[in-house]
Amino acid sequence: MYRQSLYYIMERAMINQNQLTPTELSFVSSYILRRGIDSRRQERHILNSIKFLTDAGFTEEHFSYVMKWETENGVRQPDLNKIVDVSYESFSGGININYKQYDPSCDKVVYSKYPLIYKDNKIQCWCITGSDRWYTPKKLLEKLIIVNERAEAEAKRNNNRYGFLIDAVNKYKQSYPLANVKADDKWFNTERIITIDFPSSSRMWIAINSHTFQETIHGYQDAELECLRLDELLNKFNNQ
Repeated sequence: MYRQSLYYIMERAMINQNQLTPTELSFVSSYILRRGIDSRRQERHILNSIKFLTDAGFTEEHFSYVMKWETENGVRQPDLNKIVDVSYESFSGGININYKQYDPSCDKVVYSKYPLIYKDNKIQCWCITGSDRWYTPKKLLEKLIIVNERAEAEAKRNNNRYGFLIDAVNKYKQSYPLANVKADDKWFNTERIITIDFPSSSRMWIAINSHTFQETIHGYQDAELECLRLDELLNKFNNQ
């Protein structure tokens, strides 16, 4: 409702350029001119950055960019009750360095992005270098390759480390082919949790110690017991 009301107010407040005073018209023209200059500057920066990187040996794997021209409508006057009905072209976009990271939550290598900043033929990219120092593009590419190799190595180490978990999941899948068996992405102290959902709607959580590989009951949910009345549950426990 608030969003619709806002649009309604803006439509009511939209005025034609012919209704502007010379001072207001000058403001609109100046605003559009500044937006145009800023848009072309952003576009040049991205195009120059692309050439800057590719000349140094960067490939599409190492960086990504977005460039988009679109038509905008409406210029707000200093008087907030006036929106001038005028169209103009604006630009949006950016360029980023792409680098690899090992993500323990999903146990795999993922790509992350960091905005590219360069001046005087040097690049600043904190996520790669860990500092605010400026580097030549070739030097930064060397560091980027090292960062990516480290991410791959970390993933490989952890894949080997979690091999016991994969083996345990496969073991329970073979033992209970009709059940849904999966490993939890979360850590519980030094334990990983395997969840087994049985066709009966009962469920069991098994904890595996990541150091000793010992398996213990982490918890369970008995669908049959949950369906019993209080007296039936008391008698069942009494007869055990």
